[in-house]
Amino acid sequence: MYRRFNGRAPELDQTIDYLAGKIARDQHYDFRINDSYAQRVAFVLAAERPDLVRSRWVERVLDSQNPDGSWNYCWHGWCRGVFEFGYKYNPGHPTVQAAWMMTMLKYRYPTWIAEHYK
Repeated sequence: MYRRFNGRAPELDQTIDYLAGKIARDQHYDFRINDSYAQRVAFVLAAERPDLVRSRWVERVLDSQNPDGSWNYCWHGWCRGVFEFGYKYNPGHPTVQAAWMMTMLKYRYPTWIAEHYK
């Protein structure tokens, strides 16, 4: 959003690229499909780095969708924090994150879909 309202700058692009790489690394090691899982994929896509997104991440988000079309905040009692447990049902935030991720894939990066799902 900062780029959209304030324009591009080499320092900003470098920082966002660095963060996208670190977030992709975290995504590789965090197996819990909670609200931050879809959020990380969405951030990497918003950072214009679809090359860092693995198809397995997208498949895991899609596979964890509830029958009513929403997503859960926590994953089998594991919430965002490492030692945060509970069964919070807050479908709004994770559902928006997952929908944002899928919208970017479909409309901003259709070539990514073509490359990964032939």
